[in-house]
Amino acid sequence: MKNIRCRLVLYCAGFGVVGALQAQTTWTLNPLTAFGTRGDGSIQPGDSIGISPLTGNNILISAPGVTNAWQPGETVQDQRPMGSTNGFNMRGLTYDSVSGNLIFVDTHLGSGGSVGGAGALSPYAAIYILNATSGQIIGALNTNGIFGGAYTHVVPGVSDDGVVYVCNQTTASATVGFKIYRWLTADPNNPNFNVPPVVAFSNVLGAAIGTSGERPGLTMDVRGSGTNTQIICGTAAANGTGTNIFIFTTADGTNFSAHRIGFPGVIASATFNDGIAFGPGNTFWAKQVGKPFLYLTYDAVALANGGTTPNGNTNDRTVTQTPSPAQLFRALPHHQSTIRC
Repeated sequence: MKNIRCRLVLYCAGFGVVGALQAQTTWTLNPLTAFGTRGDGSIQPGDSIGISPLTGNNILISAPGVTNAWQPGETVQDQRPMGSTNGFNMRGLTYDSVSGNLIFVDTHLGSGGSVGGAGALSPYAAIYILNATSGQIIGALNTNGIFGGAYTHVVPGVSDDGVVYVCNQTTASATVGFKIYRWLTADPNNPNFNVPPVVAFSNVLGAAIGTSGERPGLTMDVRGSGTNTQIICGTAAANGTGTNIFIFTTADGTNFSAHRIGFPGVIASATFNDGIAFGPGNTFWAKQVGKPFLYLTYDAVALANGGTTPNGNTNDRTVTQTPSPAQLFRALPHHQSTIRC
């Protein structure tokens, strides 16, 4: 998972492998030049991603300093000194290997959910499906029934069987419910594409599982399929410590349970705010801006046995140095990558 602050740049690239001396391997990123209209594989603030199938409006990537991204008839809200919005919280992007499409979340709620208000969807919000080659809109998920949280829908993830998950974000999870929604497919040609989401998880994350109400929903990753689907979410320190992560598991493939994992004696301050992704087995990657890139492990046995007690689960190893490219690429096949901003 990659974090981009303030300015969103959608960027697609292919991987090239170059052999070097002493059997060392160099990995090279080559831009997918067909992605976007700039010829460099990027879609940048102010660029169009096409027409919304929900409103018929041209959708431009917004960010602080971009003053042309307002939609026709849209009330100016959460305006910044330079005349722009804060970016509408266009803050989630993931790739679905089953449909071959991208899923892009435009929360469109402004600072603190100011545009929709009181947990309601903004009328300009959407979860767009993008063509992964061109970056243009080819559809939008049905958002009927989405409600609640400081931000109603933020980060997407896709399981190995193509099921789409999107979570809300709450700044006080001990009192305001954290939600995860579930769609059957990201393929506009699938007969189930227009089916509204079901709620896969909805509950507070508080004292019952040993947390004081952290801010989940800034980062998320999904792996597995069916009853083996797992969802991992990082946290921030708003109204809590930001030192816990949550893993959600399911017994029926649809309804999920939360498990808190803490790292006492190892993680003492907020660390999981800006990026999280599953690694192999019981490992995961995490990143906070200004802090080391972490590779951690958790107690898989405790997780399997519940992991919902106030003590949570503790880790047995943490690596705080930046991993080598080989380590990083070994982890990549095990998860869907998400870009959040």
